[in-house]
Amino acid sequence: MRKLLTIVITAIWALVAAPTTMLSSAFAAEIIPYTPPPIYEVPNLPEVNYGLGGNFYLRGSVAGALWQASDGSYCGCIATFSSPGYGYSVGVGFGYETGDGLRADVTVDYFDIGNLTTATDYTVNLRSGIILANVYYDFNLGEYGAAKGGLGVY
Repeated sequence: MRKLLTIVITAIWALVAAPTTMLSSAFAAEIIPYTPPPIYEVPNLPEVNYGLGGNFYLRGSVAGALWQASDGSYCGCIATFSSPGYGYSVGVGFGYETGDGLRADVTVDYFDIGNLTTATDYTVNLRSGIILANVYYDFNLGEYGAAKGGLGVY
């Protein structure tokens, strides 16, 4: 039985696989004509200034706030707050970056928190405005340095 099975498999290979193998090797010898790649005209690009240069920038900030206080004894009064307050903060600024890591800007911020309620039904509202002059130095600590952005890890 094994001899018969071997003869049948060999016959099927001789009829099907052998001619296919021989045809594919015949096609492999054909030469594909060479076509050179196209030549594109490259425009002249302007010179790049690699020197350090400064830039002006605008900045802004928006934030939400939740204020919780346990007691008001630090302010000279004796008050216990029964509910947290909530509020917001907004700010704008204008600055200049020198190009070598040094920055300076002026910012104006406004902070407002309200609805801090005391146990004796008084409501406390906190408001504050501030003008700051800031000077920063951005250290180059990685592949992108200080230009990586505020959402990344430096």
